Amino acid sequence: MNTSLKSIKEMAASPFAACIWLGAMNLVLMGLIAAVLSLSPKNRFVNCSMADFHPDFSSKTRQMCRSARESQITNTHFSSSSGAPL
Repeated sequence: MNTSLKSIKEMAASPFAACIWLGAMNLVLMGLIAAVLSLSPKNRFVNCSMADFHPDFSSKTRQMCRSARESQITNTHFSSSSGAPL
């Protein structure tokens, strides 16, 4: 048998080579997951109840929450418990 072929078979059977192979497969899998997540839609649900005072909200998000609140107030029809308009 060819000596280089024999050394390749010995290396493939070693635990070190198995660890290298598993590490490479792990990197490939993580790359695929990252690619799929980057292509997913960026829809998010934002709870606007704390948007005006919480520091984690950006100014763009605050403005969007304000406009959503204003449109909700102007489009809401208030009525009494009997169903008649106020």
